[in-house]
Amino acid sequence: MHSDVRHRLAVFLALAFLTPAAFAASFVVPADRDLIRRAQAIVIATPLASYTQINDEGGIETVTPIRIEEALKSEGLGDSLTIVEPGGEYDGRVTVIPGVPRFTTSERTLLFLVRTGRDRWAVAELVLGKFTFRRDGTLLLRDTDEITGWDPDLTPHVERLRDTARFLAFIRVESRGGMGKEDYFVPDPAAVKERPEDRVHVILDLTGYFQ
Repeated sequence: MHSDVRHRLAVFLALAFLTPAAFAASFVVPADRDLIRRAQAIVIATPLASYTQINDEGGIETVTPIRIEEALKSEGLGDSLTIVEPGGEYDGRVTVIPGVPRFTTSERTLLFLVRTGRDRWAVAELVLGKFTFRRDGTLLLRDTDEITGWDPDLTPHVERLRDTARFLAFIRVESRGGMGKEDYFVPDPAAVKERPEDRVHVILDLTGYFQ
């Protein structure tokens, strides 16, 4: 069994036992360079309509055919492939696994993929391996609401915006075995940073008020 498949299975089993109150996934978020090297294929693609089915073990899985615009890593993929991820709704049953990527039909995406079987692919590193093109095409965005966790040095992860053209250039160079320029991060003008000391100050003020 491929090591990434074993990793994904372990994550799925662990998340399956979360209580509803703990309905979120936490990650150690790899560097982009590591994500590129772990992926077996990287594509710019458009998801088609998803559907659900029952797998051989009796679980629900969601099947999403995608139309490939460009393969940045791996050749011979053709113009389409099928992504299969666990979970979904089928015949009144619902299985939700935190961190598993979901797709919007016709939304242009950048996907880091691993092969999980014959004619079956999955998104590498769960939701971390899916990026969406912003409507104007200038930025590539992750599903930030689904991502909490730490960087490899165990500092809290803060997701950053990526310039589309420069990030794709980085991926192309890295996929050919080169060393790309990490010059693609851009500031987020909408981000409002809250300092930890500000939060502590508010708590202390409220505590003093009720004494």
